[in-house]
Amino acid sequence: MSSMSPHTPPQPDGATPDRYSPALGPAPVTAPKPALHWLIPRFRDAEQEHAFQEACFPDTRTALFLLGIGGICAALATIHGAWTYLPHDQPGYSPGQTIRMLLLLGSVTAMVIALRASRPSTLLRTASLVLILGCLTLALRMASPPPEDVTLFEALFHVSRDGLTVIMVVAMAALTLIVGHYAINVLIFALALTGFLLIANNWSEGLANPVSLTYSFATAFVFVLALSHGMQRMRRHIFVARQQLQEANAQLHEIAIRDYLTDCFNRRHLYTLAEPELARAQRHGTPLSVLMLDLDHFKQVNDNYGHACGDAVLCQAVGVIQGRLRISDALARIGGEEFVVLLPETELEQATLLAERLRQAIADHPFAHAGQHLAVTASWGVAAARPEDANVDVLLDRADRGLYLAKKSGRNRVCVEATDIEPQTM
Repeated sequence: MSSMSPHTPPQPDGATPDRYSPALGPAPVTAPKPALHWLIPRFRDAEQEHAFQEACFPDTRTALFLLGIGGICAALATIHGAWTYLPHDQPGYSPGQTIRMLLLLGSVTAMVIALRASRPSTLLRTASLVLILGCLTLALRMASPPPEDVTLFEALFHVSRDGLTVIMVVAMAALTLIVGHYAINVLIFALALTGFLLIANNWSEGLANPVSLTYSFATAFVFVLALSHGMQRMRRHIFVARQQLQEANAQLHEIAIRDYLTDCFNRRHLYTLAEPELARAQRHGTPLSVLMLDLDHFKQVNDNYGHACGDAVLCQAVGVIQGRLRISDALARIGGEEFVVLLPETELEQATLLAERLRQAIADHPFAHAGQHLAVTASWGVAAARPEDANVDVLLDRADRGLYLAKKSGRNRVCVEATDIEPQTM
């Protein structure tokens, strides 16, 4: 809560600030339906897609980190396997070890950047996937040496069935867990798989029936794409459902804390706000005041003009009062035509002056409903918190006694809390 400052200028007569509305209750939940692209799992609305990626960024960063760990382990395993089993005089040994070390260092660098990143980045994700994919595809050779008398290319890329399976596993993990840039990631893995299948069919030896292998892994990749596509779309539907649930919960909270007719706070929420304010005022010695008001002869308005007119008067009165309060103040309806204004950081004298301004504003406001013009006034009681106040009820009781004095003294006036001295009237 801010310290005491001049109250905001009044709004036009009868106007209600955005924070309050005289409408009868909150509007129904109208969350937008998820509009996904027909081909790729992505929201058509760029802002919604960005919000989704921001919300999923911690999970995406964790997935990249885990994939990076797998890439590092694969690179280390192939370095060790090549050192142990491959003849060091093979044409592909030295270049292969150099590539492994570069990809290993690059993967570590990408992981560090991913951990330090604070928001999604196309470059970060693409580079990380390329490095991780490079490290894992080096596992295609693992420790099995290629046949003798091979070219440098065949020595560097000795394809195995197990290595192609690794590509499928990494593709499934990346396309399912990393929410952004799905099309780019699909292209990366499709090109990688195509390249290694071409190697298997044209250069690699020791593979039985390369055509069958190509068919098997191409079919497996289609299955990976279908499953990851469905998972990505499902994650976006869940995201929208959570948004709708949050909006519904927010509106239910508003319904629980606000008066259905006037849309100001209700009695229960007044205590929720007032109890910590009273405790803070007593702990730090800061001022706290309350105003209690009652519209004068309100029963006659209902009897003479009908309850619809009475409801309109209540809503207009709330608009007049709320338009002259600070954002730190709180207006609550505690009875039929009875209201309380909670004023943090406000001395008794300042609260009394404010009550007088509000009293005059209501008296001057042209209340009207269905062609009927009414003169409405209000009586006000003022009280300030004391160190010995045990609870909020004690403070409200003194304000109620001040309101009683205002009514007893002729109504349409402000009276301060009853004390041992003669009550002060305005």
